[in-house]
Amino acid sequence: MENGDSNPRTRLQSLAEEINIEERPHATEVDGEVSRIKPTKKLSIKKIIFYGGIVLLLILLVVVTSVYFILEGKKAQDKNTDEVQSSTGVETSSGSNTETGSGTNAIDEEAEMKKIAYLYEGNVWVINEDGTGKKKITDADESPESYYSNPQWKEVGVVSYSRCLGGECTIYSYDLEETKQVIERKFASSGIISFGWAHESDRLAYFYTDDNGARYLDLWDGESLDNLDSWTEPIYGRGGSFDDGNSISFSSDDNYILLFYTIGVPGQDSIIIYSEDGDEVISIGSEDDSGFPLSTFPNWLNDEEIIYKADSTLYQHPVVSSVAKILTSSFSGYDLHLSPDQSRLSYWLFGDNGITNSYYYDLGDDMVVKIIDDMVDLEWLNNNSLVGRTTEPIDGAMVPFEYKGLATVDIDGRNFKIIVPENIVSFSVER
Repeated sequence: MENGDSNPRTRLQSLAEEINIEERPHATEVDGEVSRIKPTKKLSIKKIIFYGGIVLLLILLVVVTSVYFILEGKKAQDKNTDEVQSSTGVETSSGSNTETGSGTNAIDEEAEMKKIAYLYEGNVWVINEDGTGKKKITDADESPESYYSNPQWKEVGVVSYSRCLGGECTIYSYDLEETKQVIERKFASSGIISFGWAHESDRLAYFYTDDNGARYLDLWDGESLDNLDSWTEPIYGRGGSFDDGNSISFSSDDNYILLFYTIGVPGQDSIIIYSEDGDEVISIGSEDDSGFPLSTFPNWLNDEEIIYKADSTLYQHPVVSSVAKILTSSFSGYDLHLSPDQSRLSYWLFGDNGITNSYYYDLGDDMVVKIIDDMVDLEWLNNNSLVGRTTEPIDGAMVPFEYKGLATVDIDGRNFKIIVPENIVSFSVER
């Protein structure tokens, strides 16, 4: 043999190594019979990687396909659910449809984060609508004489408030970015009832009293002062009502100033609109013989019209006309607030056993939609979410609930979140 190798087994082993065949016995004997075993070929590393990669790609394809069909099925289910929910309105005695929040309204995720100013233990605080950035910006001590009041927004990032000490009242503004407080107006007064800022100027309208109980409405532009109106009649003594309120607001073009004030004087109008020159344009809603308001909670619908509630009726009233349009003839509710796009009106009512119910009235669809229970005084953060005070029922009390804190909620009743757990006095949303 070649290479002088005459051992057959050695030669066989050498050949097996050359052709990559695993050396195995060519035959084994089992129970007297010979079983022949074929040699097994070994897979190379490259082939193992190749086939393994194919298997992984197939698995990935199966997973992606499964996820796709799951998501498509969920979309179809949500669509069907929304269609069913949007058709479940229940006819009420007033002829409007009432729905519970069902998630059928898209939430405006692009709306800018608003800040909220609120009054707690005599101090003004500011917090973001998501509950972050909580900050106290005033320095009142525990004595009520040092307390601040009337938090309002002058503009984005600038909050105003007032304080009265020793027969003198001051209206301040605080710039959150510059962390700086300035005095806007200081004058002799026993108390500020309300004030409001123009949208595009530094004009400030404020309503206040003197030591004799007389009431005045002044307009200040930073340099000159105009008295728009005054009243000297004594205030009629009576108990409070959830229809009571007070506010000052400018039309969006700043051409008109709206004063809403329920003071308990029989025959006194509770809604008065003035021109920018200080002339009275229209007066609405005389109080009844007991001094309770007949017309309440006015809101600017546009530059030339307001809406308000009177005698369980919701009216739309042009500024330059004495004729009002009835929007709905069976309406009750407190603390009315229009959404930024003027399409919905939020309000609340008493429910059963001290539970409060919050709703919005859709002006376009003439539909009443329930938002959530145990919330009142809802103001709009944007067209699809609100902030308001939470309540808790009290058995046997004259007022069957107590205020608890401040919370946000979407118009479909979802995403309820308490952002201030303490019992606040009042609040204002950044405009």
